[in-house]
Amino acid sequence: MEAIFITDATSLIFEYPVSGSPPAWKTISEEIDLHPGSDIIQSTSSSNYVIYRFKRASGLTFVIVADPTVSPSVPAQFVQLLTDSMAQYFVLGKLDSNYDTVTLILSETLDNGVPYLSEPDQVREFVSKGGVLSKLLSQSATPHKVSRSAADGPYWRRQNVRHTQNELFVDVEESITCVVRRQGASKTTPVVSYVDGSVYLTSHLSGVPEIELSLSRPIAGGKHVCITKSGPASRFRFTPPDGRTKLLTYTQDVNVSSYLVNCTFHTGLGLQKDEFEVRVGVLMNRGVKAVDNLAVEVFGGKIKTLRNTTGDFITNQKGGVWNLGTTTPMGFNATFRGICDGNVSHVTLKYSLQGAVPSGLKVDSVNIVAARGLGEGVKPYKGVKYATDVAEYVVR
Repeated sequence: MEAIFITDATSLIFEYPVSGSPPAWKTISEEIDLHPGSDIIQSTSSSNYVIYRFKRASGLTFVIVADPTVSPSVPAQFVQLLTDSMAQYFVLGKLDSNYDTVTLILSETLDNGVPYLSEPDQVREFVSKGGVLSKLLSQSATPHKVSRSAADGPYWRRQNVRHTQNELFVDVEESITCVVRRQGASKTTPVVSYVDGSVYLTSHLSGVPEIELSLSRPIAGGKHVCITKSGPASRFRFTPPDGRTKLLTYTQDVNVSSYLVNCTFHTGLGLQKDEFEVRVGVLMNRGVKAVDNLAVEVFGGKIKTLRNTTGDFITNQKGGVWNLGTTTPMGFNATFRGICDGNVSHVTLKYSLQGAVPSGLKVDSVNIVAARGLGEGVKPYKGVKYATDVAEYVVR
């Protein structure tokens, strides 16, 4: 990598030159302005670099300038490591008072422009909280020791982990992608329908524990480097990093249109054939208390409301958004009917919920099978949560 820049919504707030002669931010920003919709930009002023742009929910944008020979996955993985590491020291929105800490993180994670650390736990071993002053004081008191023995545990777990309250949590999260074709007023047929899933582990355990996670069925996908032992594809054994870690990722075909929340619409209604109707239904589920932030966006022309059983319909230039509330109960049904001066081409659905996932994946057990350094008689609190959100849900 040649240079790293961090911006907020209006301006550059941090820059870190990596190579001896990195391009100036003025040059990079001009390149970005020429391609406002692109996150990967081949420089037009030079063939020596590619610009990668990563926007984060914190409002920060990370811009990485790299050699064209670098795989796009390298900047992406590095930005994830950088943001995860920064979050251990400060709230990302308060970068302006933590420049020294960010500089230390970058200096420890890059070697001649190449990332050589892969876990936030590793970063914590080398970067003291408090920034440059703390690092200087700690180095003046004792030499900086980087070697590890087998007793210290694997490299992805920081040394000498101690917690007064030992806890272990598993989160199964799935994101829906679904495109369905409507057939009549109430039936839909999936064209594309799948979920991207992730299994996260939050470990606050002292010492160097070994965990065994058993799932209700086998999954195929990505695994964290800590998973060094496994039996069937539904059981995994590992020593986790300290804190929250994405353990597993997977993709599975699922008929999401028949899941807990469904949506359909019908056009060509009324005497003038200019009316349309959208229906939304929420099925009952024992594990789910409510659906959060349920909304339907209608794409067409100018819309006039004829009938709305609940919620607020807000018009815009593309059509309108039907907001059904921050919390929607299970067993819910709603109908919106309107007139559109154009043709309603499609609607999109957005929501999230806690307590279930579309694939039906369950955590059968999460057990501590070895507890070196945990302490005799310590019984950590354990918990499992399930969450679903929508990446894309389109009804055409």
